[in-house]
This record gives sequence, C-alpha cells and structure tokens, in this order.
Amino acid sequence: MSVDPTPWKPDTSNRPEMRVIFEMFRVLPRQGPGSDEHTLRAWSLLKNLPSRPEILNVGCGTGGDALAIARNHDVRTTCIDIDQPSLDVLAQRAAEEGIPERITPINQTLTDLSRFADRSFDVIWAEGSIFIYGFTKALLNWKRLLRPGGYFVISDVVWTVDNPPREAVDFWNVGYPDLQSVEERISLIQDAGYELIDHFSLPERCWWDVCYTPLENNLPTLREKYRDDTDALLEIEEAQAEIDLFRKYSDSYGYEFFVMHDRLAI
Repeated sequence: MSVDPTPWKPDTSNRPEMRVIFEMFRVLPRQGPGSDEHTLRAWSLLKNLPSRPEILNVGCGTGGDALAIARNHDVRTTCIDIDQPSLDVLAQRAAEEGIPERITPINQTLTDLSRFADRSFDVIWAEGSIFIYGFTKALLNWKRLLRPGGYFVISDVVWTVDNPPREAVDFWNVGYPDLQSVEERISLIQDAGYELIDHFSLPERCWWDVCYTPLENNLPTLREKYRDDTDALLEIEEAQAEIDLFRKYSDSYGYEFFVMHDRLAI
C-alpha cells in the first residue's frame, strides 16, 4: 500500500459540539448499529482474497468492526477516523488482543482520501460512516482505491417502507437527506459499475445493544456535566431525539449491509 506519511490534523478546537459528540459515542461498544456476528457475515461473502488482504476501514471510531475481522482473519487494516482518542482506544484494544500488527490507526478525514494511492486496497469497509461523505460520492470517488477483484462493503440506514412517517422524514432530512430505500441504493450501486454480491438487514437489537441503550444510559451524566454549555446540551438532546424517533418508527427505517465488487476491476 502506498500512502502519504504526512498526518492529517483535524481542527475541532472551535467546534465544541464535535467534542461532545465524540465523547458521547466514543464510550459505546460500537459507534453505530452493528454486531460482530453481522460484520463477519458480510466478511464471509468476500471470496478469492489474497492471503493477507489490505483493508481500508473508513470512519472506524473505536474499531468494533475492524477488531471483529482482525481477531478472526490475518488482515492488514488501515483504520481512519478524525477522533484521536477513539483511535487510541482502538490501538490499545488491538494490543490487548495480541493483534496490533493487523491494525494501523490513522488520524484522517474520510472526505479526502487523496493521501492513498490508486489500487491500494483489496477491501474498502464502511460500517455506519458513509453518510458523512455521501453514498453516491463514495461509490464513485473511492473506486480508484480498489485493486482488481476488490470489494466495497457498506452498512447504511435505509427506508424500509414506501411511505415513511413525516416526522421521521423531517428528522432525517436535516442530518441525512440522502437516505433512500434498499432498491434505490441497489440501483445506485449498479449504475456506479459495481456487482452487488449480496445485501441483508440488521435486526433491531443491533441498534439497541451496542448503541442506543448505552448511549441513552449515559445522557443524564452528560447533561449534568454540560449543564452550562448550551451548544453541548443541544447535541445531547439531538441524540435523545434520535433515540426516541427510532423507538417510535423502527419499522420504517433500518440498517442494511451492501457487499459489492467493482465490475470493471474483476
């Protein structure tokens, strides 16, 4: 793999809302819906990989998915995120599990991957992070990073009903206006020149077990800690609103895994 060694330095010093968001999610088992079981299910769909595949894990957080793969397979995973404390947690966990050589954390934005050379990776892995950049943009702009026969694996939130409730639509339009149905996502995947290998839905427990339940349990402590910080409190209440929305409308949207090949690279 070829990579520009110059570290990317995120500037969050003037963005207190980002600090509290990182603090809220950093302590969770995963920073979004998922499970080791479903990560490994997606991985099992990847065939004819090299003996030690190179993976780019995009928006890794504390690396729940990266560690699930690395503890079960001999891989080299470059894990990128802009929250250095989350990367530190990932590095510590990899060391404690005896697999530090399989995980390379890099402080790096996922909105600019120019430091990575073309055809650097056998797999691009993005669980719950693609919304930061955009589904279609990622399909098109990150394709250059895949080696021949490479895979792109995404988990992302999708509508699961034809006419979702207006309250849910209004909420997601603020933070993720790109949200679509599974069928629309599949069409975008095919239009971008990929072969869809498979897709599957995450059960509701994957939202609660590793994300929403521990997050909601921690919110009272954060409200007290930031009781005099208006910006932080707004972010905390936004997190509560997201949890409440899922509690009401979990039958209207969910997380979907998409596993694909670059057709032109096979």
